[in-house]
Amino acid sequence: MTPIFKLKKFQIKNQLYNRIGYRFYYLFKQKPKVFGIGLNRTGSSSLGRYFQMLGYMHSFETYSVHKIERMINDKKYLKKIMDRFEMHEDWPNAMVYKELAEMYPNAKFILTIRESADKWFNSLLNTSIEEQKYSNTGNNVKKLIYGYSIINEEQRAELVSFYNKHNSEVQDYFKGTGRLLILSTGDSEKEKLICDFLGIPISSFNYPHSQKRNY
Repeated sequence: MTPIFKLKKFQIKNQLYNRIGYRFYYLFKQKPKVFGIGLNRTGSSSLGRYFQMLGYMHSFETYSVHKIERMINDKKYLKKIMDRFEMHEDWPNAMVYKELAEMYPNAKFILTIRESADKWFNSLLNTSIEEQKYSNTGNNVKKLIYGYSIINEEQRAELVSFYNKHNSEVQDYFKGTGRLLILSTGDSEKEKLICDFLGIPISSFNYPHSQKRNY
């Protein structure tokens, strides 16, 4: 067998492992729970999609505002929902990360952020503008979280402060624990950052861009 043939055979086996074996192996391997705790418009949907590619049991259910509110106020109900999944990155995580950290002491947390607070607000604002094309009553989840069902420019300073306060408090809470990864939408090697954080081999799956927009 020539060296070139051996190399190609190795490359093919490696590709098959990455595409099939990696996902199959980690589907059954015991994994710590992972929670995404960034605010919306920070790449949280892409994060969830990537973990699904890694073989994590994950939910893409869009919760109603009533269900989110119940999870925030009822710890038993929150745990009942979160027990179903290995990875969860949607609401109400950002509002209950302390409760989740206590419920699951071995869990890991990922704080997704934008390159800047103003970029985050611009994305939130433009999403709200898009939503108004279909409903003039606004978004009830935004009302619950941010206090406004419709986002406008006059709220920039207040909501930028909300964003910065959340990110700062999360980092202070997990400081020195080794349980938190900060993942920016501007990071170029998200796959490596996440896999190193989890202590697993780097996968060949490219990091996805769910709900990709120009803002």
